[in-house]
Amino acid sequence: RESGRAWNLRIGRNIPNAAFFDRCLALGISGVICGITTFECFTGDRLDANTLLACLRSCQRKGIPFVGLDWPFREFGLRPSRRESFLNIDSERIGNLAAEVLLRAGNHSSYGFVGSYPGCAWARERGAAFAHGVRKTGRRNVRIFDGDPFMDADGVSAWLKALPKPAAVFASISAVSFASFCAASSSAFACL
Repeated sequence: RESGRAWNLRIGRNIPNAAFFDRCLALGISGVICGITTFECFTGDRLDANTLLACLRSCQRKGIPFVGLDWPFREFGLRPSRRESFLNIDSERIGNLAAEVLLRAGNHSSYGFVGSYPGCAWARERGAAFAHGVRKTGRRNVRIFDGDPFMDADGVSAWLKALPKPAAVFASISAVSFASFCAASSSAFACL
């Protein structure tokens, strides 16, 4: 909703902690959006509840609106309020929707999924839903790249080249899409 106020935006890419948030809040920011999924995927670790709650409490003390992305807010005993919202990504729905779109894009010899950082929970869920969505139509040639697409461009390239063509590939996030298809661009791929 338009508030008629200018936004004071700061983007922080460091590990979120209460001290970081306190520094941001001192700059006069209008609100905080804190996503934990990205941190989890790039480090393989979940942020602990105490760190997350300390960040939220910093905002509450200052009356700053807070949005938590992919927070296990029910596990923390939190409820959305006027000042706090919690949004969770539906990885299963995203995987199913990707399967539907690529199935409508044509009849392919194979379907593939390139995830994110190995062990990333949402990427695992997204890939499983994608594979299930393709297989429930009777197509069996679904392959999952199980390496690290950020660290193994040669592996992604070889995996893509080995897929029976024409192939439809779902890359879990745009950075993976870009890296993957730079490594092995071909007109034999339907991209999503």
